[in-house]
Amino acid sequence: QGRGLMFDADVTALACVHDVVWAGTADGLFRVHDGRIDYRLNAAGGLPDNAIAALSLSPDGSLWIGSDDGVTRWRDGELSVYRTRDGLSHSVVLSVYVDREGTLWTGTKDGLDQFTDPKLTPYSRSEGLSSNEVGPVLQDRAGLLWIGTLDRGIDIFDGRRFHELTTRDGLLSDRVLALAADSGGDVWAGTDKGLNQIHDGRVVGAWDRNQSVHGLSIDGSSIWIATAQGIDLLANGSVQRKSTTPVSAFVPMSAAAMPVSPALPGVFRPVSSYIRESDGALWMGSLGAGLARWRNGSVARVHVKDGLYDNRIYALLRDDQSNLWMASSKGIFRIAERELNDFADGKLRSVTSVPFSTGQLRFECRSGVQPAACRTRDGRLWFATTTGLVVVDPNHLVANSVPPPARITALIVDGERSGTDDPRIQSWQKNLEIRYAGLSFVSPERVTFRYILDGYEKNWTDAGARREAFYTNLPPGHFRFRVMARNADGVWGREAQALAFTVEPRFYQRKWFWPALAGLLAGMIFLGYRRRVRRMQRTFSLLLAERSRIARELHDTLLQGIAGVTMQLQALWKQMPPGSSKQVLAGIITDAGHCAAEARQSLWQLRAPVTRHAGFGQRISEVCREALAGTAIRLQLAIDPEAAATPEIEYQILRITKEALTNAARHSHADTVKVRLVAREGTLDLSIQDDGCGFTASNDYSVLGHFGLIGMRERAGEIGAELNLTSSSSGTTVCVRVPASSTNKSAKELAYEQSDTNPVR
Repeated sequence: QGRGLMFDADVTALACVHDVVWAGTADGLFRVHDGRIDYRLNAAGGLPDNAIAALSLSPDGSLWIGSDDGVTRWRDGELSVYRTRDGLSHSVVLSVYVDREGTLWTGTKDGLDQFTDPKLTPYSRSEGLSSNEVGPVLQDRAGLLWIGTLDRGIDIFDGRRFHELTTRDGLLSDRVLALAADSGGDVWAGTDKGLNQIHDGRVVGAWDRNQSVHGLSIDGSSIWIATAQGIDLLANGSVQRKSTTPVSAFVPMSAAAMPVSPALPGVFRPVSSYIRESDGALWMGSLGAGLARWRNGSVARVHVKDGLYDNRIYALLRDDQSNLWMASSKGIFRIAERELNDFADGKLRSVTSVPFSTGQLRFECRSGVQPAACRTRDGRLWFATTTGLVVVDPNHLVANSVPPPARITALIVDGERSGTDDPRIQSWQKNLEIRYAGLSFVSPERVTFRYILDGYEKNWTDAGARREAFYTNLPPGHFRFRVMARNADGVWGREAQALAFTVEPRFYQRKWFWPALAGLLAGMIFLGYRRRVRRMQRTFSLLLAERSRIARELHDTLLQGIAGVTMQLQALWKQMPPGSSKQVLAGIITDAGHCAAEARQSLWQLRAPVTRHAGFGQRISEVCREALAGTAIRLQLAIDPEAAATPEIEYQILRITKEALTNAARHSHADTVKVRLVAREGTLDLSIQDDGCGFTASNDYSVLGHFGLIGMRERAGEIGAELNLTSSSSGTTVCVRVPASSTNKSAKELAYEQSDTNPVR
């Protein structure tokens, strides 16, 4: 009104686009441009009601109008009205809103309604059709659209208005099941009571009044007629029966060709429609077996399990983008023709169907009529449905280019919902479920997803329409779940929604566990070793104490006794007169002295400390020289300077060496004695060889004297050594071998082992 505009009623709604303003009032709709009203629309012009409550503009240029009698779409001067019979919760529409994806939301008196995929334009009684029970649809040579109905005859649409043709005009029946156009411009209508010929909008002929016509195919001047009784041929004004097989579905072929059989070999179900490819291949829609491609005598099939939207196909159409559009029991859908051929050739594992709807409700296409769909010259596709006629313009479809964001909605751990704010999964929790959604309200059932679990998976998982991901027995660590959504038109979201979480390790999976375990084991080994060392120390101390006690006892008893006996013998020797008896007694006194000296040496060894400063080789050399001192025997030594052993082994080797050399000096009458000691890989080899007279096994005790051989063998056995003695007339050899297993033992270990068997030596 500020610029001179005046409306007859209060303005109740406004919608603005560029320099155009739409104003809704109680008296209808007004368009304001350049400061003046240049367009007015009310009930007289097609609006269902003058009282307009809400307005909203969609991205495709449509204007949605909410009124007291439903919602109306205005686009390019054409109106489409939706009421309760079309799915509205109530006819009184209070508000309308088109979201960023072009989806229409309507608020009514009884609730909220959503109109998805408003890409198909419906035609029903609201738009001028005589009936919503639509049958076959066909375009004639003049460009008129012929729509057969199942109860009101034929509607002829010139693009603006519908004109009826019924039994009043000469049709055999108002139930029209088939339509066909010949080259002369006539339209042939098959009804449930026979066939009619229509010329210039008037019925000019009728045949077979008592037969239901299911399909028509025109070949030149001949017309093939499919009926419930078989197939007839109309030629030269007369009808001839060509087949008596009942036909429930009929597929018309091109001119100069016979109609195909209701069921082709390898298809197994009646064929309801077909479409040819440029290479001669034939795509066929069946009533329950999906799609089939006939090429070079072989059949390839596409079913629902392969991605087909429905297995019952009523009609096939091709658009200018090489997509196949199909009318089915579930509605209208399309598939790229190249994708279908790639699948039939084995190059793809599945196909992608894109379904369509008129808005809020799905619908079913019409079956049992022919043709059930038609492509007009302007490229638009017309489909017969159970709720009226539907048209789609494939060349002007507005794709949903809005990237859908993905959202993670829930984290379920072992069946219980968990928070999504830095969750931590305990080590005993095995099952993980992540739920997500794609925020696209245009055909949300066709939103697809892909996801990846960083730190566990290397590649994205194509989840299809599934809205949850499952993981079981994840290893401990930090993970990041990412998910992306793709809308029904194949547009992926810009960014992935992420959820980071941590799976706690068990105690033995933590970083500190193995070092701690190694340290514990090392400590236990160390404590065990210390305990064993202490035990051996105690045992060795007891052994040394026992040796000292034995030494004291021997000193106080045996040596004192020998000393006393020697002194008495010396006193007796002095009193005896010279003679042989005195010489024998002198020898006895000498032997007693030698025994006393040896006993003192043994006592000294018992009391001597285990560790000495002199090396083993040096001690062997000293023992050898002491044993042969005062004799004419020549000594040859070959001692390995690296030879070493435990004190116990050294002691026993020294005693064996002294015993062998003493025997050689007393009894062998040898000129030379060779002593050789070699250390090799932990093994000690001792050999004592003389060139004396030797001895025999029968007199070894008397020859060696004092049970020497037995003593040497016992000493060798105590240190785990092997003693071998060989003797002949050319000399005697004593060999002692101490294995590595014995030389590697410590003195304390040997003392401990000896204490276990015979603690007193």
